Amino acid sequence: MASLSHGPPLGEFGVTVHFHPDRLVGGVPLLRHLADDGVYRSQFETGTSNGGLTAYPGGDRWRWEHRLFGGAYDDAPPSARPKYGSLNYRRRPAGGSVRFGSAHFRLNHPVRQRTTFCYPDSVSNPADFGTADHFPLLGLARRAEPDVLDDHIEAHVHGPLRLAEDAAEPGWRSRRTG
Repeated sequence: MASLSHGPPLGEFGVTVHFHPDRLVGGVPLLRHLADDGVYRSQFETGTSNGGLTAYPGGDRWRWEHRLFGGAYDDAPPSARPKYGSLNYRRRPAGGSVRFGSAHFRLNHPVRQRTTFCYPDSVSNPADFGTADHFPLLGLARRAEPDVLDDHIEAHVHGPLRLAEDAAEPGWRSRRTG
């Protein structure tokens, strides 16, 4: 993907990863799993998603990753697959992609060096990509006029996402869930 990226560096925008803290995973709220485990896991690992549930060999998510990353993850274990987030280029307090969760972690800036980006979302077969060093996507995203739920620049964090080292701070909105 780096070879398909061009343009100026990313700048100071942050990356967020969203989740629904009260979603149950094995009967336990996701936020409890995150606190106990300390690792933000891919949908291939958890079997849950804030989008479609197609993270299995031959499923839609698998095919999109095959296309985006040239097959690099086809035979990879679930733990090695990218974790999805978004660039918070609009600097919203609720994070960069509210569609994918009412809570989020803001990632430390060094994580951006192992993050790739696309616009639009990978479900839309994007042709435009970026890295922290070469980032042409801001103009494209700003000129588009999608719904607030769909105006994100998708981020793919490669490698483990350990909350103690990689998350700058959590962000969530208090809300009644029961």
